[in-house]
Order: sequence, then structure tokens, then C-alpha cells
Amino acid sequence: MTDVFISYSRKDKDFVLALHQALVKRDRDTWVDWEDIPLTAKWLEELYAGIEQADAFAFVISPDSVASKVCKEELDHAVENNKRLVPIWHRNVDNGSVPPDLSSHQYICFREIDDFDESFASLMEALDTDLEWVRAHTRLLTRAIEWDREGRDGSLLLRGKYLREVEVWQVREAEKEPKLTSLQKEYILASRTAATRGHGVMLGAVGLGLIVAVVLGLLAWWQWGEAEEQKDIALARQLAAQAELESDQGGAGLHSGVLLAAEAKRLLSSADASSADASSADADRILRRGLALLLSSPVAPPLSHEDNVSSLAFSPDGEYLATASDDQTTHVWNATTGEEVATPVTHGDIVNDLAFSPDGEYLATASSDGSAVLSDANSGDEVARMNHERSVNGLAFSSGGEYLATASTDKTARVWDAATGREAASVEHEGTVYGLAFSPDGKYLATASVDKTARVWDTVTGDEVAKPMTHENAVLEVRFSPDGEHLATASEDKTARVWDPTSGRGVAQPLPHQAFVASVAFSPDGKYLATASIDENARVWDAASGREAVSRMAHGDSVPSVAFSPDGKYLATASKDKTARVWDVASGEEVARMTHEDIVWSVAYSPNGKYLATASEDKTARVWDAANGEEVALISSGDSVRSVAFSPDGKYLATANLDNTARLWDSTSGEEVARMSHEKVVHKVSFSPDGKYLATASNDKTARVWDVPSGEEVARMTHEAAVNDVAFSPNGEYLATASDDKTARAQRWQPESLTDEACDRLTRNLTKEEWQKYMVDEPYRKTCLNLPEPEG
Repeated sequence: MTDVFISYSRKDKDFVLALHQALVKRDRDTWVDWEDIPLTAKWLEELYAGIEQADAFAFVISPDSVASKVCKEELDHAVENNKRLVPIWHRNVDNGSVPPDLSSHQYICFREIDDFDESFASLMEALDTDLEWVRAHTRLLTRAIEWDREGRDGSLLLRGKYLREVEVWQVREAEKEPKLTSLQKEYILASRTAATRGHGVMLGAVGLGLIVAVVLGLLAWWQWGEAEEQKDIALARQLAAQAELESDQGGAGLHSGVLLAAEAKRLLSSADASSADASSADADRILRRGLALLLSSPVAPPLSHEDNVSSLAFSPDGEYLATASDDQTTHVWNATTGEEVATPVTHGDIVNDLAFSPDGEYLATASSDGSAVLSDANSGDEVARMNHERSVNGLAFSSGGEYLATASTDKTARVWDAATGREAASVEHEGTVYGLAFSPDGKYLATASVDKTARVWDTVTGDEVAKPMTHENAVLEVRFSPDGEHLATASEDKTARVWDPTSGRGVAQPLPHQAFVASVAFSPDGKYLATASIDENARVWDAASGREAVSRMAHGDSVPSVAFSPDGKYLATASKDKTARVWDVASGEEVARMTHEDIVWSVAYSPNGKYLATASEDKTARVWDAANGEEVALISSGDSVRSVAFSPDGKYLATANLDNTARLWDSTSGEEVARMSHEKVVHKVSFSPDGKYLATASNDKTARVWDVPSGEEVARMTHEAAVNDVAFSPNGEYLATASDDKTARAQRWQPESLTDEACDRLTRNLTKEEWQKYMVDEPYRKTCLNLPEPEG
């Protein structure tokens, strides 16, 4: 076997010779036709054999090679055998003339204007990526081809340890390139089928031994049980492999494939892995492959759009999932079956926002086409289309769900009756409306605008409740206190202010900063207001009087994040000055200073307020005693830590890192409990409501669920492009994912529920003919009890 087969035109021979010599110097074997084909050989057969036995297929692109019939035949054979393709751009051609199999890959440029050494380094990186995987693919392909050419001779089948290794390797195929060919899959299946029959013979021998040696009693019974278990494991491997083959065929094969995967799961779930031989670990991986088949089966189709799916939301009871897309539509799906339950909501431009009403009866969507649509979440019937003159930027339901508010660049906010969609009030500003906030009791709506004002309106009548609350520049944010008695505003005029929302009078003088105020936050009891600014300060104010409660909390750089402790006694701040700090809200004294080596991006309190976690650009996350600032745990990562999240019980801390991992840490000791790896950047982590699982979303086209605290992968959901969002349903039963592949998916992710989900989606059981074909000597049974037994 060789490392790389080079396909080229004779007019590029000088370049190929230089490339060949460079590869030889790096101890790489090449197959080039000028030296590897004897004059007496059957030329085409030798050519094909060279391709089959090479780990990679490099095609030197030039006007002559893309026009060459021989080069095309070489490429076709490489594609047929799923070889790793390495397109080398040597002489410029029209990209449209490059065969699609090559143009779909990243070119490595070796033109005269390119630096040869730099291009060669890129070539070596491409050849060495997943080299072990590629070599295993080549070895298996060579054996499969030999088996096929020898009339599928049973003596050439895989056996024993090597068969188990190949089956483990097959489980990983979904995340690797190149993929298995149909011939390789058939070869593995034939090998497992033969091995399973062998187990059946062994079982018969054990059965005979039981009769002869009945006096051995319990010992013989144990041996029989062991043989039965090994038979089940072997049969499960065979079924999982056959399930993949059937599913690949599409159509009716999908049904058979999912049913076979369910049977494989049943067999493996009954096996005692602790008493099985070393292959039990492999059997578990085969089970994962079967689960992946069930998860990705299009029997219940993905939730498809015509463009990227940007966001999603579960209904409050978790029964429905709404998805918004750049294709200008929003769809509502049954989270259990994946069936679309309502007529899509259609807009004339992208959907900017969506929200279910608190009772889940309605869905509201906002679009750049100047409209918001209120629809019946169960039927999709349009209750009302609420029009603005320009883009609708956001929307919000009141706490009781009676009203819907919309904000627009047409300088208005409007309030609508959520039951009928009738306009209850129209609120006018002199500029774009950015912010919306209902009071806790739903009586009032506050709005923030670039016209330098915030205003409060009666939700029912639309009458302005108070005089406008005026700043010197755009108002960026409005927020009611928890009791609704005060309204806070943040502005680009370098101030925050607290107002009486019923009169519009300022409670006190403006709350000044030296630069624009980025955010405001009330303490949990509403007594204090915290403000953060790029002027390097955080400040705490008495919300009732507007007086600064304590001296300003100064950092050496801008403050991007603040957080009150759950009891409201302390304020934590994160700063670009490489520190996080904890301040006593009553006195303003710095209680603790927590130092990093680089920017601190975020802070988060544990649920009980005992600990504080920080995430930093210095490649660490840290856990601190929130009372005294002592470092409880130092969490070293391989790259920048951008976010941290405590588990619901506060026992664990999850971090998302730029090194393609999510990590789980003991929040008190800082010990790494588990490392969960993806192939590309992980940009979102989410704990399940009970804290037992962690979901991750990655650019590697997968969302994955991991067991807490073992870090074992429990489930994997695969898309065709980056996964943008991941969310557990309120009861934790479903996981929703949104992707750039134009789909969203809602799936039961727990292994124990997958068979039930499959049976909910399928329309039939295996026929008795199929059962006899796949199940060897197993007596017939229905895989899905809810479906009828086939006739005959």
C-alpha cells in the first residue's frame, strides 16, 4: 500500500516529478505511472489496483488533466472507492470545467506564483489528517475487493479480534472521511453473519453439554447463559450493520433499517456487559451506531426550511417547537412526532424574533417586512397580521399573556390584544424604538427610543401614563424594578436614571458615568440598581432615592459584565483590566479581587450564591469563594474560555472553549471531571433541567448530549452544517437543534426512549420473511407492540 496516488497530465510531468521527490524526502510512498507499471502489465487493471491500495488520491489540476479521458477514469475509480481526494491546483482553468468531485474540496495551490514550501506544508497536513483512519479504510477496502474478486469466498472473511476492531471502526464512520463503500459494508456484514452462525453452532454444543453434564447443575446453567449472551451480542452487531445497509437504500429500506436497529438495541440492553468478554465494549459502540440510525432516520423528517434556521423556541409545556429561518417563514412542529402541526407563518423578509404566549396558545413572529404575525400555535391559523411601516425589531408578551407589544424602526411601539390581534394602543416616538418592557403586573408598557426618551403607556388604553423621561442621547434600555415601582433607563448620554413610571418624574438626579451606560440591573429585592459602563466603573444606586448607595466600583478598564448575588447583598463585576471583583452592595467596599492574566469576559454566581465563576481570555476559568474572594479552583483550558455555567445544583461548572471542547469541572476542587470533545469549536453548552446531562452545539455539524458527571456521550444528533442552537424542552425529554443546513430537529435523546420513538414513527413491523432473513434462529416477535403483526 502507498500513501498517495498522483493523477496528472504528461504536460505537467516536471512539476509532478518535483512533487514526488519532495514526498519521498518526507518518507511518503507515491504511486506514479512512470515507474510503477511494468511494461507487460495490464495497464488499466494495474492503474485501478494502484488507486485501491493508496491512502489518498491527488489530482493535479490543469487544462490538460481536466480534459484527459484517462485522468477522468482514474478520478471516477477513486470516487467509487471513497478515496480521500486531494485536488492540487497547478495551472489555471475555468473552475466550471473542474469535475464536481474535485471542486467540492478545498484546493491546494501549487501555481508558479505560489511558494512551493508553503503549499507543500498544506499538502502534508491534508495527507496526515486522520491518517490512521485513512489507512484502516485502505486495508479494509483491499480485503473487501479481494473477497469480491474471489467470488466472495468465505475463507477470506474477517474473524475474531480483527472483525471486532473493524466493527468499532465502523461505528465512528459518521464523523469521519472517507466514508465506507457499499462493498466494505457488505464485507463487514457477511463477516458478522458468518461469525454469528458460528456462535449458533457453539451454542448448540453448549446445549448438548448441558444434557450430558446435567449433574453439573448451576455451573452448566451459567455457561449456557454466557453462550446466550455472546450470541445476542454477535447478533446485535450483525443487525446494526444490516440496519445501516438497509437505511442507505432509502424508501422501504428505512423502515427495515430502523426496525433492525431497534432489535439490536434490545439485544444489547439485555446483555450484561460486566460478564461479557472484551467485545462487550465494542458491542456498546455498535449500540450507539444503532441509536444514531434511529435519531437520524427520515421516517419522521427533519424540520426543514429553505434557508438557515436561526432560532427556535419550545412552547411553555414543551409540546411544540417553533423554528424561525432566513427563508422568511416560521414553522410549528409537534416535538414528539416531528410532524408540522400548523400552517407556516410567512413573511416577506427575514424573521427577527419569535415568542410563544405564556399559556402556549399563540405564537408571535416579528419580521423585517414591517409586520408581526399572531397565529394560533395549534393550527397555524393567522389570528392577526400587525403592520408597522418598517421593520419590526422585537416583541414581548405581557406576563399574563393578555397583550403583545411590538417595537419598530417606524418610530412606534404598538400594543395588541393577544386573543384577537386587534390594536389596543399605538405608541409614538420621534425615532426608532429599541427597547420594550412590560411592568410585572402587565398594566404598563415602557419603551426606549433613539429620540432620547423613554415613555410609559397604559397597556389597555395606550394613553401615556407619564411625561416623557428624557435623556441627552439615545435611550438604549428600559427595565422595571421587580415590584414595578421604579423604571431604570440606560443611555448613550453617559447616564442611567431611575424614574417613577406613573409620573415620569426622575427619582433623583441622573446617575452619571464618564461614557455611555452599557447596562442596568436591579437587585433581586429591587432596592438597588447597578450600572455598568465602558468608563471603567460599575456603580450601585439606591433605587428609591436615586442616590449613589456606595462609592463607585472602579476598575482599570471597561466593565462588560455585572451580576448580583442571589440574595442581592453583593455585586460581582468582570473587567477587561484582567480582574473580577466582588463588592458589598451596602457599603461599596471591595470584598474580593480575583485576578486573571487576561480579560475577564463574564461572571456567574452559583445557584446558592456561595461561589462565583469567572471566564477569561487567559485560557482559564476559576471558581472563587464569593464571600472572601479566595480561589477555590483553578480551571486550566487549552484555549480562551468565553462562557461558564453552573449546573442547577451548583456542584459542577461547564465551560465552552475555543479548543473544540466543552469541559465539566468540580466547582469546589477545580478538578476536571470530564472533557467532551468535538471536531470543531463548541459555542454553546446547556444543562438539562435536572442537571444530569449537558448538551453541546458545535460547528462540526453535531449536537451531543453527555452524561454528568461521567462525560460519556449519551446521544449524538447530526446535521449537514454547523449547529447554531441547542435547547432542552422544559421537561428535559426532547432536545431541539437548529442548523445552517436549513433544518431544525426535535428528538427524544434518551437511549431508553429511542425504541418508543421509532415505533411512534414507523408504520409496520418486520415481515416474517425479513425476520427469517436477518434473525437466524430467533423466534418471531413484534418489535413494536403498537403496530400489527404482518400477515402470512
